[in-house]
This record gives sequence, C-alpha cells and structure tokens, in this order.
Amino acid sequence: MGEGGYINLVNGTPYRWKRTDQKSYQMDGWDFPDSINAGSVPAVYAEFNQDLLKNRKDTSGSATYTLEGTKCTFSVHVADKPERLWVQLDGLETVNNPRGSKIEVGWRHDESVTFVLSGKQGNFHSSNPPMDWMQQNRNTLGQRPLSQICILGTHDSGMSTVSHCDIPGGVIDPYVLCQSLPVKGQLEQGARYFDLRPQYSGGHLWTGHYTGKVGGRGESIKDVISAVNEFTRDNGELIILQFSHSLQSDTEDWREFKKEEWHALMKELLKLNHLFICEDKKKANNLCQLKLDDFIGGGKAAVVCIIEQWDLKIDDYATKGFYKLEQFNIRNEYSNKDDTEVMVKDQLEKMKGHMSAKDKRLFLLSWTLTQQAPNWDGDVVSFAKIAPRSLKPIKHMARRCNKELFTRLLPEVSDKSFPNVVYIDYLNNRDYVALVVAINDKHELRMVNMIAADWDSWPSSSRSIAHVGQNLDDTTKVLLRFHAYLIRGRQSNLGNLWNDLSELIWDAGFDGKYESRYTLRMQVFPGLLPEEDV
Repeated sequence: MGEGGYINLVNGTPYRWKRTDQKSYQMDGWDFPDSINAGSVPAVYAEFNQDLLKNRKDTSGSATYTLEGTKCTFSVHVADKPERLWVQLDGLETVNNPRGSKIEVGWRHDESVTFVLSGKQGNFHSSNPPMDWMQQNRNTLGQRPLSQICILGTHDSGMSTVSHCDIPGGVIDPYVLCQSLPVKGQLEQGARYFDLRPQYSGGHLWTGHYTGKVGGRGESIKDVISAVNEFTRDNGELIILQFSHSLQSDTEDWREFKKEEWHALMKELLKLNHLFICEDKKKANNLCQLKLDDFIGGGKAAVVCIIEQWDLKIDDYATKGFYKLEQFNIRNEYSNKDDTEVMVKDQLEKMKGHMSAKDKRLFLLSWTLTQQAPNWDGDVVSFAKIAPRSLKPIKHMARRCNKELFTRLLPEVSDKSFPNVVYIDYLNNRDYVALVVAINDKHELRMVNMIAADWDSWPSSSRSIAHVGQNLDDTTKVLLRFHAYLIRGRQSNLGNLWNDLSELIWDAGFDGKYESRYTLRMQVFPGLLPEEDV
C-alpha cells in the first residue's frame, strides 16, 4: 500500500495512441489503456507499493505509446522517493520541447496531474508550452479572428492578495481570494484575459472583490500596470484587460464609479505600453472579428482595455486604446452554484447552445464555483462568526472544479461547440494553457475534416483555384490534394504547383480550356465558402 493518484492523458491529436510497451516494479497500480482514441481523455490510476521493507528508490514504471499512422512515440514514467511522474518525448518533438526531452508532470496524492499532447505531426503542442504561446502559434492562429480562437482567462484577477479588509484577522481572506498568483504570475502561466474590478480606496486605485461592504482589496492598479509592462517587454502577446464592478469605497455610501473616476482610471492606464489602437472605426466596433495577426502580427504585444459600464462615455479615450463592452461583446454567464457537477453541466450546455443559436458574441466558459452566502443582518462581527460555518473557501472549490476541466471540456469541443475564453479561479500552472492550445488544435482539425467532407459537393470544373489561408501545413495540403484527385478522377502531378502555404492552383488540363472557374475560400473556422469567379 502507498500513495495513489491519477494522470490525465489528453489526446488532442487526430491519431489514436497505441500502447506498445508497459512495465513496472513495486507499483500496486500501473495499468494503462491499450489504446487512447483521438479527442479522449482517460484518467489512469497509479499507486505505489510503499511497504516498510521496500527500497522505494528502486520503484519504477513506464508505458510507451505510438501515434498510429506515424513513427511518433512518447512514454510515461513514474518513480518514488520522491514520488513523481514525467513524460519522455522519445520519438517526437513539440513546440518548446525538443525530441528526447523530459516533461515533468508532478504528483498529487489522491488527486490528478495532466499530460496534454495536441496538433499534428510536424506541429505538435504539449504540456510545458512556451511563455509566448500566441506568438509561437501564429502559423495556425494568426489568420483566425478572435471569434475563432480560445484563450485562457482568470476570474477576479487582482485577488491573489488581501491588501486591506475591514474584517480583521484574515477571517474573510479564504472567501475573497480567487487567485494564487498576482497578475504577473498569471501572465507567465498563460492567461491573456483578465477580470479586473477597480476600487478607489484611500485615494488610490486598486482591485477589489466585494459583495456590498463585505470583501477585500487586492492588487493595486499600479502593480497591474507594472506587471503587464514587464511581461510585454519580452513577449509579443495579446492581453485583454476587462474592467467592471467598480467600487468607490472612500465615500460613505460605497458606490460605483462616476464618469470622472472612470476617466481617472483610464488616465492611469495610459501608462500601459502597447495599447492597441484600432483607427478603423468600423473595425473598432467589432474587435472580435479582427484577426490575431491584426493585433500581434508584427511581433509586438497588444493590450486591449475594455470598460464595462453601459452608460459611460469614454470621450477622447476611445482613440487611445480603450473600448466599450459592446465593441468587444462577450457572453459571460456564470452558473452561480457551489456544486461542481451542476456547474459543469450548466456551462457545457450553454457552450453547446451558443453557436447553434447563432449568437455573435464571444463565449466565455465560466468554470468557476460561487459561494452561496448566508443571510446577513449587516453586523460585521456576526458575519465573521457565521461565514466559516456556511461558506466554502474559493481555493477549495477551485481545486474541485479545475481538475474536471481536463477530462470534461475537450471531448465536447466541436465546430458547433467552442469556448473563446476558458475562465478559472486559482490558475497555478501552464497545463491550463496547454489545454487551451489543444482546444484550438482540435478546432483546426475539425475544420480540415469539414474541407474533406465539402469537396464531394463541389461542381466539376476543369480548373479550381483554392485560396486556403496561411495556416496549412504539409499534412493538410496532402489531404486537399487527395480529395482533388478523388473528385476529378485523375492524378495530375501537383507537386510543383504549390506556390506557397497560402495558394494552390490545380489544373486538370482539358486542352487548355475550361468551362468555368471557381474561387474556393477557406477560413479556419467556417470551412469552405464557394464563390463563382465570373
């Protein structure tokens, strides 16, 4: 008997993983599936034999998988004293992880750790992604609009610390703290969307988390600005800062910001470097349709500030990198439950129904649990006494629901079910952004399948010009070429006809004549849109 825990194996690739080897010594649990289908996420249980007479340093285990149809392999390993799991990239490489490298996935007794592998041969992504994951994925994400990209977000992003609270002794801290890392740490762990709730306190700007007058003050806006500027100095990433739930706590009535306070906040935020200014007013009214490359295509960062206050006029700040919520319209509907299963079911159902309803807003998957506050008569002392008995610490709730994210979300992602922001409490490692990259990869693979399915429906013609975007690698081009053969019924040599990654001209060569010409446009998410070229 000994410690036990799970490793989630996230297969975000289009290949089935076939187990080719498995062995262990002094392990009471080490049984990996014979195969793992594309898009599935099995949780494998591992348990050590830690009897007193065992030399725990000798304990070991391994399981090797081959990606069917390729020569790509990786192996999962375990050792004891100290307990740890890692993955060896034996016969493949991923972005940020060369062939033969070791990816440490850790160990959590009675809980789970995760290994993520996604993408296609020649462009794999995995756990331990790069810091600048957006820049490193521009070859596949750059030409997608934001409405077709998934990013990682944090809830109450400024609340990794309580800098002031009217309830003494740290009693309230577990019920207002939502993050374990400050904004700088969240940026380093892959978050790109931040929920910031500005507060005036002591004449200065802070972040806060309050219900009425109960809550706590978090990071200062000054520190948030410093963190973003430090990060964007070396990382050309898109960062979205959304400001809402304002609180003026220097007045007796504790109210929302007035116009002058919002403007004071925006004046302070002008200290942010790389504020994104969209000079085209029409495009500025729908930022979600701008491509990722429109923001960071030059290799430099872009910081977008969203002000969520429906009746506020931002005046001259509208041309300085600040936008109203309707310009970056996002559907954010939290479940308002403290039960994991109820929340998961609710959020997945909302995600599935969002695109089918042709909702034009971005979809934010709010993977958070919400405390159900007790009745309160306004007496702070009485609240301090009853809160620990009736409220659940946010950290404990986050630990329960975050582990479900890895096993529950990816299998539900499809061309009709897709989150634009995965929004969590207590971001503490880069496995979450590895999952986000896998969601984007799966979306791309489904797009390729849509292309393959659509080819059979195209009318026959002697010449077809396909503008296929800048995202296609050799695997995708081979797929397109194969279906061109299938339709035309002949195998013209296309090897020398690929101009570059963005254009293919296929000519069947009917004595130099052709009946009609078709321009086939492909966007990464919607698939092919035919348009007759007249």
